[in-house]
Amino acid sequence: DAIIEIKEFFNNCRDQVALEIQICNQGAEPLPANVPVALYWENPTQVLTNAFHTFIVTESLAVSACTTIVTPEFTVPAQEINAFAVVNDDGQQTLPYILDDQENGGNFPINDIEECDYTNNLDQVNFFVGRNSSQSLAVQICEGESFTIDGMQYDTTGRYTHTTTNVYGCD
Repeated sequence: DAIIEIKEFFNNCRDQVALEIQICNQGAEPLPANVPVALYWENPTQVLTNAFHTFIVTESLAVSACTTIVTPEFTVPAQEINAFAVVNDDGQQTLPYILDDQENGGNFPINDIEECDYTNNLDQVNFFVGRNSSQSLAVQICEGESFTIDGMQYDTTGRYTHTTTNVYGCD
């Protein structure tokens, strides 16, 4: 029984993130190598959507074993977004699909890997992508005057750059 969990996301302070995904085998048999995983921006069990990234778990997993994969960075279409990860999905299925085998009215899985519960093949994470932000401040300094920003005092006219970290940890 393959179980997927999105453990963490990494934000590069641009419009890109990477996901850390853990896949575990809680079945009675080893999980074979080359199991596909698909990532979606919308829930593939509810709407017609396209996978934005797919990859293969290249190693087999013994019973009770787990593996962790960090995806490459990908561009995020909105600042606040849901991501869905589905193990045993190659991103080519007719959507929306039902996380159950054909005998029970579903169209899952895409291969002959038997599982007790397909609902744990899907995980979701909601995240807010921090972006760089900038603020420009024009101050004219006359002779004998000064201007202070974040403890730095300026007393000469010129162009200065001051970098601060925003609420998302980006600068």
